[in-house]
Amino acid sequence: MKRIKKHIRQLHKIKIHHNRWFIWAIVVSFVVMVSLLSYIKVSSLLFDEYLSYPAILDDYGINYRDNRLGFAMRHPNNWGIESTEENIVEFSDSKNLDEIISVAVYEAGDEAAVRGTLSVKSEKSIMVNGNSARELTVKTAAGGMETVVLLNKNGSLYVIRGASPFFGSVLSTFKVVTPKSN
Repeated sequence: MKRIKKHIRQLHKIKIHHNRWFIWAIVVSFVVMVSLLSYIKVSSLLFDEYLSYPAILDDYGINYRDNRLGFAMRHPNNWGIESTEENIVEFSDSKNLDEIISVAVYEAGDEAAVRGTLSVKSEKSIMVNGNSARELTVKTAAGGMETVVLLNKNGSLYVIRGASPFFGSVLSTFKVVTPKSN
């Protein structure tokens, strides 16, 4: 019995690190931070995939056809359409004026002149609705970046440009069309 009492008296002398709560707080904070960063990374990947998915225009898009310029495409339903010049049509979000996609139509021989106005950072070949095209990444006058697609078809040069997150979705619906007869 004496021996048990001695052990009980010794229990309060067990050495416990004086910073144990601080160490636990650091461990818990680290676990929470790693979890939060993982969640943000996965969420942003899913959001980017959602924005680039062409089907977004199937449910919420509006068909646009310009017989005079010879093209058709779909755009988000909350976007407005403005024709700034007779050969340029702009599609823009009425709530975010930075989201603009424009389509300009020139003669096929004007490609060198169009390229001369651009500050090209990179260029690659792409297909737009079965047609060979060139995708350029260009620096804007404001210092930002935008995508410009040059498509030669039927003697016309279609210049599609914009920096919108919907650019890829809208571009996937772009078609060169034959004007309807009146």
